[in-house]
Amino acid sequence: MKKRNREKPAPAFFRMDRGDRIYLAALLFFAGISFLPWWRGIDIAGMALFGWLMAVLMFIAPVVAFIRYIRRKNGGQSERIGQ
Repeated sequence: MKKRNREKPAPAFFRMDRGDRIYLAALLFFAGISFLPWWRGIDIAGMALFGWLMAVLMFIAPVVAFIRYIRRKNGGQSERIGQ
């Protein structure tokens, strides 16, 4: 009886760290929650809650991405200025 030639699975398109996967999932979850229709009817300080959520998303997403980039660039260790 012949043995089946089992092929190795194809390599992933690109490797993604666990932290990056968590960041991406959290970002997509927050964006999905933000786009739900009932946030449009709630007003805070003259602006819809949808607008506030989008503002938070536009501020937090690049800040967290930049922090992750800096930590990765430093080899996972944060450095203090002047040391």
